[in-house]
Amino acid sequence: MSAEGWAALAAVVGVLVAIGVPVTESRQSRFSQEIGIMSQLDARFETPEFRSFRRGAATWLLAGRPESDVVGHDATRALLNFFETLAYLHRRGAVSTESVWHYFGTWLMPYHEACKPYVRERQQEDPNCFAEVSALYDAVFQCEREKRNYHRTEQVVSPTAVAALLHEESCLPATAGLLPPA
Repeated sequence: MSAEGWAALAAVVGVLVAIGVPVTESRQSRFSQEIGIMSQLDARFETPEFRSFRRGAATWLLAGRPESDVVGHDATRALLNFFETLAYLHRRGAVSTESVWHYFGTWLMPYHEACKPYVRERQQEDPNCFAEVSALYDAVFQCEREKRNYHRTEQVVSPTAVAALLHEESCLPATAGLLPPA
């Protein structure tokens, strides 16, 4: 190959490297941003205030959604609003399905099932109410199926599994961890 050929090849390689480095850095930056978002949401999900919402929602759902329990109703709405925000971030591409599955799938899938009657009632008044959560549920459920190789995925949202999660959540302490707060 002539000197001109080598120079042309070097120029092409240089251009490819110049294009490839920013693309790689962009992907790493996007992933870092996504993890930052998910970590912030996870931290919020575990705050004493939000654990109280989860406990109240689970108790309300287990009790059959009594109209007299305004606190449980409001806690359920707060929990669904959290998942609706997560669904919005997912739809806009700020967070991936796998990240949502990893951080929140354990709660999203059973709560989605438990809240279906409540959501249907709300959507009779406002069809857009909690509309994004169902699409996120479908995506996370499919991710669960793929991660489990389609083995026992439906059991995650079976009535027994949903009731077990709700019971666990209804007894949720104010703070996370094995030791009670000092």
